[in-house]
Amino acid sequence: NKLAICSAQASLSIFSVGGSIGIDAHGWDIKNGMLSKTILSLTIVTPTGEIKEISPDDELFKYIPGGLGLMGIVVSAKIKLTDNIKVKRTTRDVSPEHFNDYFSNLQKEGQTVLSLARLELGDAPLARIFMENYEEIEDKNAYEAPHFHSEAEQGNRLDRILIA
Repeated sequence: NKLAICSAQASLSIFSVGGSIGIDAHGWDIKNGMLSKTILSLTIVTPTGEIKEISPDDELFKYIPGGLGLMGIVVSAKIKLTDNIKVKRTTRDVSPEHFNDYFSNLQKEGQTVLSLARLELGDAPLARIFMENYEEIEDKNAYEAPHFHSEAEQGNRLDRILIA
């Protein structure tokens, strides 16, 4: 597979798509931001049991990402994908008072495609910020994950959903 999600989460790939949408997860991608900005359409089951397909243009949509499943449970999602590129990591120690300028410059320069801030909480309320930045490397061939297996077209289905 030569594609990746646009808003990769800042952890291992242990999150479900529906759960990630339910909390409107953020990611490392400094251009797309929240996962909701990459959603093309959703199929949900409403609290009354109705199945609806919605898009960002629908009024109900704004209640689903970040809604924790209260207004509907996500059963299918179409999201934007991007090339699975090769990147190199650099790290930088940034003082809290310089963080806003530093991050704004990262976004303007356009070389950094993924970024993660790790906070050091010491004696001061916010002692330091360690930035992990990833820039695309010259090799333009997309990385292939040889041990990745796609789900069946219909995904993994359950006959019933139990909410306790």
